[in-house]
Amino acid sequence: MEEKSSRNESVSGVVIPASLPRPFSPAPSNPPTDTASPADNKGPNVPPQPPWASGVAMISFRCLRSLRSTLMKPQTAAVALVPLVTLCVSLAPAAGAASAADGATAVVGQCPSSVFVIGDSLTDASRGGAGKYVPRVFSRMGIHASVYGRNGLSTRGALNERFRAGFGSKQAKAAPVWIVALGTNDQARYGFGTNVRAVMRLANKLDKQVWWVNTSRPRGWQEGPGGPVNRILRKESKRYTNLRIINYRKLVKQQPRLLAGDRVHMTTRGSKWRARLYASPFHGCVPTS
Repeated sequence: MEEKSSRNESVSGVVIPASLPRPFSPAPSNPPTDTASPADNKGPNVPPQPPWASGVAMISFRCLRSLRSTLMKPQTAAVALVPLVTLCVSLAPAAGAASAADGATAVVGQCPSSVFVIGDSLTDASRGGAGKYVPRVFSRMGIHASVYGRNGLSTRGALNERFRAGFGSKQAKAAPVWIVALGTNDQARYGFGTNVRAVMRLANKLDKQVWWVNTSRPRGWQEGPGGPVNRILRKESKRYTNLRIINYRKLVKQQPRLLAGDRVHMTTRGSKWRARLYASPFHGCVPTS
């Protein structure tokens, strides 16, 4: 496997073709040492892929087009101009959080036929999590989304029950892409890195592309805002060419009002935003026929 040398701290907003090409860069001259076995580090090599507009650029273009249409109609310009400008300005930060890619680039390609989403209470549809809105968001792209969310689920817990409803389920095996929204109930000092590598070994065995949603937690709760867990995710994303990170932490920092009072779960509006965040790697992809 080629190890990634680029920094992948924020990578949501990139589109994955159905054939699952992985972001690729040559291995560094001094690759990091680790105790993981060579079998962990596999993933197909693919050529570099072309850049595309980020979510911010797409929204900016649409806003400019709307502004142009408004200005061409003098009878409506005076009434609609100010609200339209205000809307464009307000959308830009949220779009940047949900669509910011590694190097502010994305890739155009064919949409995957399906995705498998697994997560904790932030994804659990029965608790008002993002899973309630995920199927609808993905269906607009022509992508079938299967969702498994359970309150209190950790990465180790997901591995333990994988053959019932998790990674080993029929839905997970059928989907070429996994979106893993786990880590909020994990702690770095209790083997989170080991568990991430176990997920990736299974993903490599089944030839899956993995998008892992990082965490955001309040200070004083377990290990704080998610720094240790997120650092492990960044480290592992450099090890595996088929592991990329969706930057939920950045969305929360830019849009703190999306959080509920406990600063862990989300408001209804926040859960809708989180569902869109899960889909952000596929914005602009070409639906399968």
